[in-house]
Amino acid sequence: MRIVTKIRLGFVVIIFLALLLAYTGFLGVMRVKYAFYHARNLSNILYDVFLITHSEDLYLLTRDAKYQENVKHISVDLNAALEEISKPFSDVDKVVYFLSLGPDIMREDVEYYANFIRELIVKANSINQKFQVLFQKDRILLGKKYEDLMVLLTKKGRIKEAYLGMGLLKSAFETLNPKQLTELEDLLIELKDRVNGKELVKKIDSFLRDLRQVKSVLVDVVQDLDSYYKLSGSFYRDVWKDIENATAYTNKAIVLTIVLTSFIFLILSGASIFIGYKFSYLLKKYFDQMIAALDELRKGHFKERVNYVSKDEFGVLAQEFNEIMEMLHDNIGFIIYEAEEALSTRIMQLDCKNFREDNPLHTARQVVEALVDLNRYKSIIEDDYNKLEVYRHFYAVLKGKFGISEVVILELNESKNRFEPVLEESKEPTPVDVVVTPQVCRAKRTARVVNALEFAEICKYSLANNQKFSVCIPILMAGEVKGVVKLFVPMEEKDQLLKKLPFIVKYVETTAPVVYAAKLIEITREQSLRDSLTGLYNRRFLESYLEKYISFAQRKGFNVGFIMLDIDNFKRINDTYGHKNGDIVLKEVAHVITSSVRSSDVVVRYGGEEFLVVLPDVAEGKAAVVAEKIRKNVEMTAIHIEGKVIHITISAGVAEYPKHGTDPYQVIKFADIALYQAKKEGKNRVVVFDESMSANLEDTT
Repeated sequence: MRIVTKIRLGFVVIIFLALLLAYTGFLGVMRVKYAFYHARNLSNILYDVFLITHSEDLYLLTRDAKYQENVKHISVDLNAALEEISKPFSDVDKVVYFLSLGPDIMREDVEYYANFIRELIVKANSINQKFQVLFQKDRILLGKKYEDLMVLLTKKGRIKEAYLGMGLLKSAFETLNPKQLTELEDLLIELKDRVNGKELVKKIDSFLRDLRQVKSVLVDVVQDLDSYYKLSGSFYRDVWKDIENATAYTNKAIVLTIVLTSFIFLILSGASIFIGYKFSYLLKKYFDQMIAALDELRKGHFKERVNYVSKDEFGVLAQEFNEIMEMLHDNIGFIIYEAEEALSTRIMQLDCKNFREDNPLHTARQVVEALVDLNRYKSIIEDDYNKLEVYRHFYAVLKGKFGISEVVILELNESKNRFEPVLEESKEPTPVDVVVTPQVCRAKRTARVVNALEFAEICKYSLANNQKFSVCIPILMAGEVKGVVKLFVPMEEKDQLLKKLPFIVKYVETTAPVVYAAKLIEITREQSLRDSLTGLYNRRFLESYLEKYISFAQRKGFNVGFIMLDIDNFKRINDTYGHKNGDIVLKEVAHVITSSVRSSDVVVRYGGEEFLVVLPDVAEGKAAVVAEKIRKNVEMTAIHIEGKVIHITISAGVAEYPKHGTDPYQVIKFADIALYQAKKEGKNRVVVFDESMSANLEDTT
């Protein structure tokens, strides 16, 4: 026989004996408790009825949702109490005799009380229905008629009597007082004799008829209420004593139940302690072995086995446990190896102590968690819109996962051959020589991680006053260092940072190709918006820029200047020196224009030898000054072509938004008209648009 089966049989025998000993007394007490529990429930119902029927204002109570819930509660609970209390009374005499109890409340009394309560509820609902008609129909109708009557009385100068009548009408309904309706009736009869006018007399007669009908209903309701109060009060006084007796018997039954239950509980507890002690003694050896094996398993050792030979459940459990330990011993090493390979060996090579533990289970868990986190991070940043968003996600990982909040990310600007910060979340300054001359940075030059302690002479700025410890991690893109991540932590957190460093390096390596791809996309997007010859923005960019900026300028009330420029006699330059040299002239002019305006101004190659300059937020009239500056700078520029020095000139037309128009394309057209006028007047000059030019141009056309 199995051990568990033996335990079950032992408990069944003990419980059967305990129930047999307590059956006679316990079962009887439970029946009495059951009966008087419902008697007690009945007393609560009666108390609810008493509260409802002795309310100061039954009308307000019946309008309340809580009253409706109480009536529903009484009806449901009353029927349940009657049904349940009838069941144990067939044997109640025998039970009471056994317990030396004698209840005064009998089934006939309970049924009598129940019928009485039903009568009260029916009467209360009848009164409630009368209230609904009286207050929701009669009162509203009567009030509206009196308001019409008040208007006529007021016109006749009977203001005082009109408002006195309104007060009597309102008070009669609030206090349920028919006498005040009688006073209102007398007042209107008296007014009827005093006032003149057939319409008013007719209104008073009509109102008096309705008033007498409502008064009759109100008198009927008040009489019903008085009868209801007397009936419920008498009933409550008669039954309360019986309810108190029933409650007392219930309490006695509960006490006896608790005593018998405690006795049975002690018997069962003693039996359980005995059985537990017996079997714990028999199985102590088994459990000691199991605990020892589990402790070794927790440490990551899989050689421990449980030696327990039996055909019961514990023997089967020991055999299954030994098989699991054998499987873990054979496979866990292979699992760790495969996970490390998937994560890449770089993490382990940087500092094995940071990752490996004596417990191979913990090691495997760390490796797998790191792999999952990296894959999740990679999938997130691959959906980012641009490189700045990628860097922001990277910073969030550094701050949230590794607890590093001071970070600077420098990116190499290859055209300027200098580092530029793309993310700065640190108060620590970056040395000027590192920014201006990237090769000074050891991380850039060697493509390796550099910490301030290993290269103290090189990284003096990072160890100032021994306040902060820093690490520089190169960002490798397409096999070259394109940036550096600088991490700063307090000196006391140095060891923690070094321990986390292998994982951070892996995140940098994961981030780099995503940033590289984002940069390529940005370069492609930028190239599509620029002129390939001059490097200036093209008309495609202009359309996008105007669509966004003009609405902004309109909201802010900014003035925008437009300068249309054209190289004078450019066709002769092309014919004389060739198109290749013509391209040199175009690039030189583009350079002069760009260097003559602000960095916030937009220079566009509008087409051929035409250029457009957009001056956002420029003072009115200032655009012409800028145009003259550009004209002079171009005129003074010496252009070297085939060993010769040539000088060229340009003509410019100026128009302003919103002075000359609210449509930006119309303003550009006006600048073009002004340019045409400058050409017409002899070239090499600046002309500001006015309305007469547009008219003259139309006449000429």
